[in-house]
Amino acid sequence: MSEKLPLGPQDENWKGYTIDELRYRRAYTVARIEIEKERLRHNLAVMQEEMKAPALTRNIFNRVMGSLSYIDLGVMVFRLARRATKSLKRAR
Repeated sequence: MSEKLPLGPQDENWKGYTIDELRYRRAYTVARIEIEKERLRHNLAVMQEEMKAPALTRNIFNRVMGSLSYIDLGVMVFRLARRATKSLKRAR
């Protein structure tokens, strides 16, 4: 498949491709497209497999966050902010 087909006429008297040449070029192009599709399918499957672990982590995070009320979240943010300000004051 590494062979390159000539793109066009090399001669001034060129009259075009024959029907057999056109059929060959069309079959060659269809085969290249199918090979590329298969390569893309393979790459997509590999990417989806790699993405499964982070998706599981996201689902767990969403469940935990969904189970907390707004009051719980507010208290957690308040505590984190208080700790952060204490740490900043100590660093000075």
